[in-house]
Amino acid sequence: MRITIRLDKNLEQKIQYLLEIQKTTISKLIKSLIESYYESTCQQNNIAADVLYQSGFIACSEGSDDLSINYKQYLNQNLLSKA
Repeated sequence: MRITIRLDKNLEQKIQYLLEIQKTTISKLIKSLIESYYESTCQQNNIAADVLYQSGFIACSEGSDDLSINYKQYLNQNLLSKA
């Protein structure tokens, strides 16, 4: 994939600085930054799921396995049984 972007002077200076301290090419730098951002994003998503599991929020109640799909049907049945 080929990517073309326009950067303002501030971002251009930041990239030049990173290129100098990393002693790498712009392609390798961008690839590395994308990998880091991807890993960070995946890690954040996993942390959120872990918090919900550890708190007991996920799987904290009992119900039908298909409740998330057929919740309207179950709600109607419950409401009709109370009438």
